[in-house]
Amino acid sequence: MTYQDASTKAEGVRGKVLSPVQENEIAGDYYSDELEISIKIARTPRGLEASNGTLGKIALYPTYEDQFRCDHDFFSSFTISRNRSKKIDGFLLNGFTVRRMKFVKK
Repeated sequence: MTYQDASTKAEGVRGKVLSPVQENEIAGDYYSDELEISIKIARTPRGLEASNGTLGKIALYPTYEDQFRCDHDFFSSFTISRNRSKKIDGFLLNGFTVRRMKFVKK
């Protein structure tokens, strides 16, 4: 996608499409020891969604391999982390007040 007007040109990246198997692999419960909060990632008819009691529901948009953007100040983007066996072991969150905050998959 390219947007251009008289003084501005911006280019975007087409979002990555995940298979149901990939979505199931990512779905689950994640916990941050530092923040002492849990985040649940679930499959919905619209794609993956993160939620907890405080943040509400946040749509997740895959951008690149293991990377997502989100429309939320605290939960604005994250990168899936994997162990040596390539299994998902958590994610690193970026947001308004945090950078690379570790969440562990339970």
